[in-house]
Amino acid sequence: MTTPTTAEELVLDVLKERAMHLTDLRLKTKLTDPKLRAAVDELQKAGKVEVHRGADIKWRHARSAQVVSLPGQDLSPPKGMGGWGGRFRRQ
Repeated sequence: MTTPTTAEELVLDVLKERAMHLTDLRLKTKLTDPKLRAAVDELQKAGKVEVHRGADIKWRHARSAQVVSLPGQDLSPPKGMGGWGGRFRRQ
């Protein structure tokens, strides 16, 4: 995998590679980086990504987070290894 040159490419790369969402929780240091934040804003204006609030899409653990996704992407919380993993589910 080649390293992306611009912040815009980095954002799209992460979204496409992982097929998941960038949240302020998961990538806090990167998304608070002004260059990456600016790139997300640019991509949003261009209509290449959508930015949602965690509370609007029912992410209990990410109420205040902003979720960056590709247009039309499934916004249900990530399944699998992340989160509580079902270990504490009621028996």
